[in-house]
Order: sequence, then structure tokens, then C-alpha cells
Amino acid sequence: MRVAVIGSGLAAVATLNALVARGLKPIVLDYGECLDTGRQQLVDTLSALPPQQWAAAGRDALCHNPTLANKQAVPTKLAFGSDYFYGRPQPLAPLLREADMPPLSYAYGGLSVGWGGSALPADACDMADWPLAARQLHGYYAQILARLPYSACADSLSLNFPLHKTGSDAAVRLSAGNRLLLAKMAASGLAAKDRVVFGQARLLLQLADTPAANACQYCGCCMSGCVYGAIYKASQDIDRLRAAQHIEYVGGVLVQELAEAAGQVRVSLVRAGGEPEVLTFDRVFVAAGAVGSTRLVLQSKRLYQQAVRLKSTGGFVMPLFSTQKMPSAWPHENTLPGVFLEFKVKGLSEHWVHTQLSTPNEMVLAKLGLAKETQGAWQSLKRLLSAHLLVAHCNLHSDHCNGYSLQLEQAVNGPATLVATPQQLAESRHALKKTAQALFTLGRHWGCYALLPFSQASASFHVGGSLPMCATPVLETDTDSDGRPKGWQRIHIVDSSVFPSLPGTTIGLLAMANAARIASEVELS
Repeated sequence: MRVAVIGSGLAAVATLNALVARGLKPIVLDYGECLDTGRQQLVDTLSALPPQQWAAAGRDALCHNPTLANKQAVPTKLAFGSDYFYGRPQPLAPLLREADMPPLSYAYGGLSVGWGGSALPADACDMADWPLAARQLHGYYAQILARLPYSACADSLSLNFPLHKTGSDAAVRLSAGNRLLLAKMAASGLAAKDRVVFGQARLLLQLADTPAANACQYCGCCMSGCVYGAIYKASQDIDRLRAAQHIEYVGGVLVQELAEAAGQVRVSLVRAGGEPEVLTFDRVFVAAGAVGSTRLVLQSKRLYQQAVRLKSTGGFVMPLFSTQKMPSAWPHENTLPGVFLEFKVKGLSEHWVHTQLSTPNEMVLAKLGLAKETQGAWQSLKRLLSAHLLVAHCNLHSDHCNGYSLQLEQAVNGPATLVATPQQLAESRHALKKTAQALFTLGRHWGCYALLPFSQASASFHVGGSLPMCATPVLETDTDSDGRPKGWQRIHIVDSSVFPSLPGTTIGLLAMANAARIASEVELS
């Protein structure tokens, strides 16, 4: 059987592993954009040395982030100083969007190129509108986590978010401040199933006490990109599958249309040099990211001038002031989130609010002007205050958040343009305000006071829901529980575009589990 997978992100690798387990050799169709040569040389140079031997100029280049200069917005997370993995409009696939709009990644490894590896399963309360039960994904979480590096602990998070991994790997060494925060949270006695749970952040992260060469070196630059490859990326799986010849990888291609005919799928694509080509497959799995997959379905079905809602999670970043000093040994520590706090806001909904808490990382310190050793009374005062600082990043369920409208506009000559415009939900501001107030109340129990006036709304790149799974598809953009758009039998959408809604908790692991479910259970005849 000839099977294709479009894309190389998290959903794609979960699909590929499931198909390979079924005895198939899938063909991967991917654009495969990579980091520019100059930055890749920097990564190669630093990765060959322990952090203690890095030159100051090399560390500065690694952590360079021009978005820190914007005092009105939360900085954008980059990969080694580059934003290439968020995607740039391609001439053959025009995209019209504003700043901070949903990404359309063409990167080798998709958006996982620049993510932080946070990994939580979805709770049933956040999947109430899905056509499948949360428990149907449990086996797939376990299957995926069994082959990935996983920093996790059994703690109160497990009351609602099981580890799904027996004999779990050791957990990353937290900063002294993060350990103190967890101890104060545990002593408060607030943990209660279905209301408030917390624990050490769960991360797809390779640790030094394992035999892997790409283990965390505690270099203090995690939020800028890991030169050692300790933070899991989908490209690592693609590389492994290619080396073992379990897949055939075709890079430098842009898929433009899909069509079913005579029991097969015709894939129209364009090579990097501009040459059009049509390939035929028995079945196709689309993992081009929420925006990319939506564009492909709209184009293939000729659904022009038809607005489609792209859902998004969203939230805010807020500093907290601790009455007790939160010790830090930066830069000799891991700067990924240290603590996960999940809570429900009374009077808002039964959805979890996902909060990542941590002592200041390199981006926060740079924004405060403390990333370099400089002298002066003002600097000394800032260092004193920053020793009491924690940063909370709250993320809400898509039911409470603004989203986007996607519309494909046909051109007289040339390819159609996908237009993305922001949508505003009347309830969103109210939900954010209630959540901030709830966080303030919780924090007081731990001697941490949320500084409400300094809260900043944060854009989320957790998007989806534009091609929602339904028990019975009605609209042309609806999909069934196997991710098949209405009227199609051999084309499966397997990324977050098929989520009926998006939990505020992390969605990477959820996307992988759902993709693995579809690829494992669908009839391939």
C-alpha cells in the first residue's frame, strides 16, 4: 500500500510511527525549511563545548531576541535568534495576516523546532464536545511517552493528569527557587482533585543521568533554543526513521491540492524549483499544521470566500512577588517552566486554566536588563527585587478565548490567498480578568502576590478547531472521528485543526495521541 504523510511536525511523527508499526513505509511530503547556515554554525560550535567554555559572544548570539525591545508586548520565543519556524508566506501559497497571527510553519519538524517540550494529557472536562472520550487516548499517550524522554514526577498533578508512563524517567533538576515554591504549594494543602492541582512541570526533555549524548547541560538558555538537542523535537524522530529507512522523505515540496478518484488520492504539488507534479497514493494523512491543513482542504474543495473559524487558546503573563527570596543560580540551571498549576475558576467554567510558574528565565532577565553583570545602585536594586520574582504564564481553554477567521480568496491569475483576521469574543476579557483574580487569591496562600497591574496579554500559537471532528459531519469543513473531511474516504487530517476545542493545557502531546489513534485504528484497505 502506498501511503503519504504531509508535514513533519508532532502529529506527523506520531502518524509515521503508527504506520511503520503496521508494516508500512510511508512517504513524507514536506517543505522542510531549516535554520540558516550562520545560526546553524553557531549551534554546532556551542554544542561541541560544555556551557562553561562558551565565549560570551556566543552566548549573547544564541540568546539574541529583538522582540525583547517591545515593552508593550510579551516577547516572542525564538529558536537560536530566528523566527523561521513560525513560517513565511510562500509565493505559491500566499497568506495575508497581521502580526501575532497564527503561524503557518514550513519548518523541518514544524513548530516543535521552537517549543519548550511541555507535555500534559487532556482531561475529560476539556474534551466534553469531542466525538470520542478522553480515555480512548490513554493508551496512545502511554505508547508515545514510552519512546520519548520524559521529565515528570508523581505528584498532585496526577490526580487529574496521569503520568501514562511506568518507570518514568528522572525529573529535571529545578532551580532552588522553583523547589521552594513547590514546597510552599504542597504545604498549603490546596491540592484537590478536579479543582486545584500542581506539581513539577512535565517536559519532553533528555536528562544527564541517561546514556543519551544530547542530555540537558543546565546552560541557562533553554528558552532560546537547546544547542544540545535535549528538548525533544519532531525532527529527531524524522531523522531516526530516515536513517533506519522506515520512511521515504521527500523535501522541498509544497502540496497544493488533494482529490479522491477511483479509490485513490491524487496529490498535486510543486517542487522547490517550481515544477508541478501529481503523485498518486492509496491513502493520505495530512499533518500540515492547523493553518496549512485548513488551507489545503479549502483549496481542494474550492471553498472560496467562505469564512472558517480557527480557534485558539490564550491568556496572559504576570509577575508574582514572593515575600520569601526565591534563590537562583542562573545561568547554571534549566530555564524551562518549573511548576505546572492547573485550576478552575469558580463561576467561569469547568475547564482547566493551565499555568506555568517559574523563577525568571533568560528572556525575563534580559528584559529587566539583568542578563549581564553590570554595576550600579539601580542594577543592585533590580537584582534584589528579582530575587523575589516569579513569572506566571496562564493559558485558557478555547471556549474563553479570541480566535481567527480564515478565508480563501480566489485570484484572477495565480494562487488563491488565505486571509487570516482576528476575531474577538465578548467573554474573553471577562474570562481573563476572573482568571487573574483567581490566581491572585491562590498565590496569597504561598506568600506570592500576583502583580495585577503588570499583567500582559499573550498571543497563543495553540490553534485548531477549523476542521472539527464530529459524530456526523454536516459542513464541508467538518471531519469524522477519523479526521476525514465530509465526502472524503481516503484523506485524513490528523493535526490540531480537527480538535473540536482546545484545552488550555498543553496540546502537543494531545495532537500526537490523536494522530496516533487515527493512524493506528483506521482501516487501510
